[in-house]
Amino acid sequence: MRYLKKEQIFALAGMTALMLLACLVGAYLPTVIARLSNAPTGEREVVRGALTASQGGAAQAGAPTAVVNIPTIELPVALATFTSEIITPRAMPTEEPPVLVVTRVTPTAQPTPVAAPPFSADVTIQVDTQQNRHPISPLIYGVSRAPAWIIPDLNPTGQSWGGNNSSRYNWRAGNLWNAAHDYIFVNGTYGQEGMVADQFLRESATHDLAVRLTIPTLGWVAKDAWSCSFRDENGECYNPTPQINCNNPLIIADPYTTSIRSTPQDIREWMQHIRDSNLPIRFAAMDNEPELWGNSHYDVHPDCTTYAEIRDQFLTYSAVVKEVLPEVETVGPVSCCWHFYWESAAGHADKAQHGNQDFIPWFLDQMRLHEEQTGQRLLDVLDIHYYPEDLYAEVQDGAEPAERQAWRMRATRSLWDPTYIDETWIDEAVYILPRMQQLIDEHYPGTKLGLSEWNYGADDTMNGALALAEALGIFGRYDLYYAYYWQYPEPNSPGYYAFKLYTNFDGQGNGFGSESISAESSDHTSVGAHAALNPETGDLHLMLINKNPDRAQNVAIDLQNFSARQDASLFYYDGSSTGIGYQPLVTYEDTVQLVLPPYTIYHLVLPAKQ
Repeated sequence: MRYLKKEQIFALAGMTALMLLACLVGAYLPTVIARLSNAPTGEREVVRGALTASQGGAAQAGAPTAVVNIPTIELPVALATFTSEIITPRAMPTEEPPVLVVTRVTPTAQPTPVAAPPFSADVTIQVDTQQNRHPISPLIYGVSRAPAWIIPDLNPTGQSWGGNNSSRYNWRAGNLWNAAHDYIFVNGTYGQEGMVADQFLRESATHDLAVRLTIPTLGWVAKDAWSCSFRDENGECYNPTPQINCNNPLIIADPYTTSIRSTPQDIREWMQHIRDSNLPIRFAAMDNEPELWGNSHYDVHPDCTTYAEIRDQFLTYSAVVKEVLPEVETVGPVSCCWHFYWESAAGHADKAQHGNQDFIPWFLDQMRLHEEQTGQRLLDVLDIHYYPEDLYAEVQDGAEPAERQAWRMRATRSLWDPTYIDETWIDEAVYILPRMQQLIDEHYPGTKLGLSEWNYGADDTMNGALALAEALGIFGRYDLYYAYYWQYPEPNSPGYYAFKLYTNFDGQGNGFGSESISAESSDHTSVGAHAALNPETGDLHLMLINKNPDRAQNVAIDLQNFSARQDASLFYYDGSSTGIGYQPLVTYEDTVQLVLPPYTIYHLVLPAKQ
């Protein structure tokens, strides 16, 4: 007898095991194999998925398949009807985000409805398709000066041209700005050439983005690419210290050192150039944070801005824009922050000259009076910036402490909750969206509300991504007209994927539903919930956000006035660098049960039962 060597025995045993496994798979688990080719990164991924018997039978040849780049996640046994094997691609170039392509796996027969299994819920979500139903403005998913190459994947709906330097943009030169107090009051090109605004508008038009363009109304624009307003004894450009501003005018600069005059006629000619070049604009903003001109642009505007100056500049320049481009929506006053919603930089004396009325209500009254006197509406959108106090600033020593992260989660309530007292010097309820809408209703009905800059900070962390996702859900719920993120979440960052869960969750351009409906969490401090319908498909979209960094949540979703098919889809982000994940899951007509892992965002897509 010839004996087998030890290595041969092991090889034979392994082959036998593989043959037995293949037989079992062939007999009981019809395999769906998909290959993603021609991906932008040149990578190919293979995912093998199996439909279990609970999904209603075998899959047909050529049936739709799931192409994913995810880790599997733990779901209750009753819901885990899909398993996937992941072949991890090579490391991707850092300059381009991965593109997730997912096609729903569909069973060949409609499953028979079954009762939901016993489930102990930590949080219950009540969803009602007939309550609080209203359209969600598609314009709330905007960004600011995002590079063109990320637009197809992130799929925002708008682009904003703003920031402090936009107040000093020289449109005739095409690529000249002044950095103002942001950087030593120096002129420059930022390394850009040609007619930069024209390029921005053309690129935005290519992607059908709603453009918000800042119109300089300050009265001065950069004259060259090198001059600065303040030089030290060595001739170097610098920001004088202690800080100089309209309340501390230690040094007065000659504005002609860096700048040339810009007049309403210059803006008229710019608008004519835009019209003649067929460059689309949706919104024209009357400058940027004019209440801060005496600080940000102190070198050319050493006086503190008053109520009247902001009003007069707005009326003058918005009328010019409407004259040339009557279809453009003019927006303002583009106020920066909480203090200046109510005061001017000129202080209490200026406020006293206007009956001690808070600034934004006064501004709305002035716009309404102008329309009553002239018959022309010049303020289409009340445009403000919103940054939660002390949270947007970067943490200098690296990782944020846990309490600061918990504070960021709580601070999203400042967008809507009149019972939440701001935890900074503000020390009162902010509830900025309903508060501003109430002011509009009282002082200038018909005006829309927009946030042209907003950011909760730390979007390179999962904590910041959760705040971003919660804010976008709140914007839709509270009927905000537009929102432009400042500036944009970096590709491949947690904030990027949180944003993308609303705008391109499946890599095919599909986003969150367009009709907001009621979704009430029994514990919104632990789990945020936002729901919407897609009128075209009938699908119900539900965004769930676990704000707890350490504890998973058992979530029971009660569906009112909606019957879901059993073949639902779950898209999620959990902080993984591999991007958005996908899992099919089973529903029970009017109930969904799932485990929501710590610090995770779920986007559920529930098809309506016919």
